[in-house]
Amino acid sequence: MIRNPTQQRLKELFYYNQETGVFTRLIGVPGVKFKTGDTTSQKVNSSGYLRIMVDGVRYQAHRLAWIYVHGDIPNQMHIDHINRDRTDNRICNLRLATNQQNRQNSNANLNNTSGKKGVYWHKRDACWYVAIGVAGKLKHLGYFKDRVSADLARDQAEKIYFKYIVTGKQIGRA
Repeated sequence: MIRNPTQQRLKELFYYNQETGVFTRLIGVPGVKFKTGDTTSQKVNSSGYLRIMVDGVRYQAHRLAWIYVHGDIPNQMHIDHINRDRTDNRICNLRLATNQQNRQNSNANLNNTSGKKGVYWHKRDACWYVAIGVAGKLKHLGYFKDRVSADLARDQAEKIYFKYIVTGKQIGRA
């Protein structure tokens, strides 16, 4: 497992603008195209995350932003993009999240017929099927003849099961 760079090391190498989420190199890298004053975060990986090279290793920019501002990332925790834009690395858009919280804040799967997470067209019965995953278990919310009712059922379930308060570095249930 690759260890994250320390906050101290990041501050030696970069300036991080918390308002824009952009890193600027303070030190060039000899023999490599990186020069002092270059902005980073231009390389996007196959998952859509911006990457930055630090001491020969590529890291996701949002993780480096968190470390730069707050220090290390606690074990078992993820850094979540609140607005779901994987290229928006402003510190106000990042939060600590458990794996479950991070997954709850993800977009619908590409094969989803409604475009809304947990709402699917059920061909055989010609209606909308609604479900929500909670604590590793799928909860069936019902079948609905119209899409508006299905979306409303999902929204209400999210309010019940996924109501989180974001305060500084911690996320807790309401």
